[in-house]
Amino acid sequence: MRPVELSNDDMATQLDMLAGIDAWQIVKDTGIRGLAVRVQWCSKAYETFTVRHERRNGTKTEYAKRVEALLDDKRGWLFPHLTCQAYLAESETLLAVAVVRTKDLYLWIALQPKEWWNPIWNKDDSSSFQPVKWDDLLRDNVRVEILRGPP
Repeated sequence: MRPVELSNDDMATQLDMLAGIDAWQIVKDTGIRGLAVRVQWCSKAYETFTVRHERRNGTKTEYAKRVEALLDDKRGWLFPHLTCQAYLAESETLLAVAVVRTKDLYLWIALQPKEWWNPIWNKDDSSSFQPVKWDDLLRDNVRVEILRGPP
């Protein structure tokens, strides 16, 4: 895996800001694909994918950009093939990590009833995010690879 965000060039910034690609996964002699990666430092694993839903200033969020890319597939907008969410303790101990195909995640979200939506506002950056429980995806037969850390 090669991080995009650690590079200081304009292309890396555009990949992150426009396509939501935080890293490249390079499979030797096979191919390359984009990854969306979110790491949360906390005392417990919430076992959710957190999808930024709205910003108070009206700037497009990752949710709006991914839905736009999926709905307008004829234009070929780039977006991450996989979405990864990890929870780590302050001691850098892995609590849990999960990976899902980005397309599957956003299609699942799009099929949820209006009552399902319950975005949580993050006071630190004036944006809201929608938690998507890993178990809800699994229940609905969405393939999610999960690795849980020590109990």
